[in-house]
Amino acid sequence: MNESRTKKQGENIMEKEQTIETEQITFNGKAYMEDGQGRLVLVETIDPATLLKDDLVKRLVDQARGLQEILKTHKDEMLSEVASFVALSAEEYDVKYGGKKGNVTLTSYNGKMKIYKQVGDVIAFDEGLLIAKELIDKCLNEWTEGSNAHIKAVVENIFNLDKMGPVDTQRILGLRKLKIQNKDWQKAMDIIHKSARVVGSTEYIRAYYKPEVDGKTSKDWECITLDMAAV
Repeated sequence: MNESRTKKQGENIMEKEQTIETEQITFNGKAYMEDGQGRLVLVETIDPATLLKDDLVKRLVDQARGLQEILKTHKDEMLSEVASFVALSAEEYDVKYGGKKGNVTLTSYNGKMKIYKQVGDVIAFDEGLLIAKELIDKCLNEWTEGSNAHIKAVVENIFNLDKMGPVDTQRILGLRKLKIQNKDWQKAMDIIHKSARVVGSTEYIRAYYKPEVDGKTSKDWECITLDMAAV
C-alpha cells in the first residue's frame, strides 16, 4: 500500500507534458527541456532565440516525416494499381506487359505521359570486399607515393568501410569499368565481382511527362521529381 502511494506521489511530482513542438518536462512546477547531452535544462534559462529555433526545427522535421509517410502510402498504392492492371490485362485481354524481371512501362494514349515500374536487385558484398580493398590500397599507395593523394581519398569515400551504414554498391561496382592494366587492380576487380551477391529486390515507380515548350510538345521525357532536395 505504501509502495503504491509512494509511486503515485512520484508520478504527480514528475509529470511529463510532451508535445511535438516543445517536448518539455514538468518537475516540481518547473519546465525543463533535454539538451544534446541528455541533461534537463530549465526552460527559463534558455534564450528565446534558441527556443524559437528548436520549435522551428521540430515542426519542419515533423512535417517532413508526415510527407514521407504520404509518399510511402502513395508509392504502395501506385505499385498495387500497376500490378492489378498488368494482371487484369493478361487475364482479360491477353495483353502482357513487362519483361521477365518485372519492369513495366505504361504510356498514355496521347504518348505524353508514362509510368515506369522498375524492379532492382539489392546487392551485398561478402568478406571478399575487404580483401579487394587491401589490394586497391596497395595500388593506390604505389601510384600516389610522393604525389597528390586525392585519388586515394576518393576511393576511400567509395568504400566507406569504417563508417556506419551500407556501402555504395553501385559506386564500388563502377570501379570495374575503369580500364586499369595492373595485376593487383584486376585481381581486386575480380574479387569484387565474385563477392557481390543478390540478397533481395526492391520496386521503384516513376512518372514521366513531355512538357510543352513554345506551344509544342517536347520529344524528351521529364521525370516528375518527388525528392525535396531536387524540386
